[in-house]
Amino acid sequence: MGQEIINAYKSGDMDACLALSEAMLKTDPAIIISLQHAARLYSNRGERDKAKPLWNQLTEVAPKMPEPHLQSARIARIAADWEACSVHAENFLKSNPEHPEALRIQVECYIELKMAMKLAVAFRKLSRINPEGLVPIARQAVQMGNGFLFVAKRHCISP
Repeated sequence: MGQEIINAYKSGDMDACLALSEAMLKTDPAIIISLQHAARLYSNRGERDKAKPLWNQLTEVAPKMPEPHLQSARIARIAADWEACSVHAENFLKSNPEHPEALRIQVECYIELKMAMKLAVAFRKLSRINPEGLVPIARQAVQMGNGFLFVAKRHCISP
């Protein structure tokens, strides 16, 4: 059935892909290919409440797989669950240390969690990789009243 899921996905038949994935998960809830496709399809459809437990399960079943961590970080970010977001971003960055989106997410988490030391390191790294991505984050931090983190750690934004 795994190949059928892949074929349905490749052919663009997302309804069939999802139905096959869900059917397979009923027999074995730890099948990576089914979890991955179902989670991805629910995410693409904007059904985060259905996608979230599948991505979380994937992080447990396949902890070194990067995609579930990035997707879980995105979902946690939208839900303003900054601690979970931070953990997932950190786990994703272990395998993709220069991923600009994950670094931006990590910086946002550290701003929200007021983790100045970690923020300084992440901010510096993001400034080397994607300097244009810093402006909206810095503006957001100042608007949220967290600008003190940037002032207190101004060395983190200097080259």
